[in-house]
Amino acid sequence: MASPNTAPTPEDARPNNEWKRTPLPRVQLSIVYLIAAAEPISSTVIYPFINQFVRETGITGGDERKTGYYAGIIESIFYLTECATTIAWGRASDRWGRRPILLAGTLGLAVSMFSFGLSSSFWVLLVSRCAQGTFNGNIGVVKNVLVEITDTTNRARAYSFLSSVWAGGTTLGPLIGGAFARPAVRWPETFGRLQFFHDYPYFLPCAIAGVFSVFSFIVCSALLRETAPSIIAQRRSGGNLQNVSPEATSLRADANGADYGATDCGTEPDDDTSLRRQTETPPPPPASPPILSVLTRPVCIALANIWILAFTDSCYQALLPLMYSTSIPLGGLGFNPARIGGILAAWGLLNGAVNATMFPFLMGRYGVWVMYCASYSSFFISIGSFPLMSLLVKRSGEFDLRTGAVMILQLTGSLMSYFSYGSLHLNLIA
Repeated sequence: MASPNTAPTPEDARPNNEWKRTPLPRVQLSIVYLIAAAEPISSTVIYPFINQFVRETGITGGDERKTGYYAGIIESIFYLTECATTIAWGRASDRWGRRPILLAGTLGLAVSMFSFGLSSSFWVLLVSRCAQGTFNGNIGVVKNVLVEITDTTNRARAYSFLSSVWAGGTTLGPLIGGAFARPAVRWPETFGRLQFFHDYPYFLPCAIAGVFSVFSFIVCSALLRETAPSIIAQRRSGGNLQNVSPEATSLRADANGADYGATDCGTEPDDDTSLRRQTETPPPPPASPPILSVLTRPVCIALANIWILAFTDSCYQALLPLMYSTSIPLGGLGFNPARIGGILAAWGLLNGAVNATMFPFLMGRYGVWVMYCASYSSFFISIGSFPLMSLLVKRSGEFDLRTGAVMILQLTGSLMSYFSYGSLHLNLIA
């Protein structure tokens, strides 16, 4: 395959002067996407029932108006602890390797999901949710692995599938939460005969999410290869990087210079992953760079915008199930968990389809800045729809066509707002 810095040879020539794209390492990518899917599933599976769960713990003292406060704490603590631990997980993966960090994260997430379902008090719920966010903090390591098993010819393709993984997780999570909450009530002839599901009515959806993490852990432990350059170099040198030759420290690379680290010392990759490397690469740094060294002005501006976007989106995502589950006299819509889960699942599925089909076209036509401003502005529609729906449903006393029309408008605005994530990520990479 021709180098990116040289003209393609005749055998590499393609129509429209395109160079050959390195085949994606399908097996390793599939494992990485499986691990990444655990984050949206575990974060959204509680949305359909969390407000009812909080009420049943007794923390509100029977005052439904306090539900939003306590439910908001549980929902937001996930993202707070995830944010607080992301850098620590990344630096730990530089020291001990990507594979053990991803294994620890998936196993810890499974345990915390089971703990959440078995909780009967607000404080146990809170601690379990903190643990979920902490173990999901290793999601940044997933992106490191993607970089290390791809090159410049196929990296964009690999990253594009992450949006589909997130959309699939945000579809599956609420669907599980809504469909399997309170199984003893929904299926009295089967689950209703077991006292366990009367005592722990929300264990089943949490257990399903936990089993998904257990499955991810098993697949990861069996098939995922180490990709951290420094760890691979240490293994090949017997743990001493000072006496390592370039041949020992170089990750096996293809003729394009693609850096694929997904091999263990002394093993060859399978044909499916296309991880054959034939040229030398510079020795990797043995330690993580100082944090301040990467916080340049453009990076800080991009990160600040991402923080503002994530904060706004998290507030909206927390308000949505609260509004849907609150009783009509108090200004909500009075939906049950199954209905909330169905709405959120349908929205997640549509969100994935819209982003996959419309985002590349709109981005190419209008550019990063226009797309970000327009998509972020749609939050005014989504969040502004809450008081309007509350007013309409109070006047009519039921969920009618007018309230439904406002809901459709709200969810449409929410679809458009997700374009802002892709816009900012592309700006950060550029």
